[in-house]
Amino acid sequence: EGAWKTIEKYNPIILMEISHLHYLEAGYNVWDFYEKLISKKYKIYHEKNLTEIKSKEDFLIKCGNFAYSSNIIISKTNLDSYEDS
Repeated sequence: EGAWKTIEKYNPIILMEISHLHYLEAGYNVWDFYEKLISKKYKIYHEKNLTEIKSKEDFLIKCGNFAYSSNIIISKTNLDSYEDS
């Protein structure tokens, strides 16, 4: 929670790893994190082709697996123009 002040101040593009298992071990659910990102007006992109994750269901399918982690990029900037890069 404390990092949000700095993140909100600079609005960086952030690459992060999501592990549902680690969230559970910390007492959270991956969908809670999704809700937090959406409430703060972040767009969420999957690592593969920078495909935007536009629904909670899509986020759970791509990031809520116990067997592996997923990488996402969060940004308040639209990254669609980077898809072909």
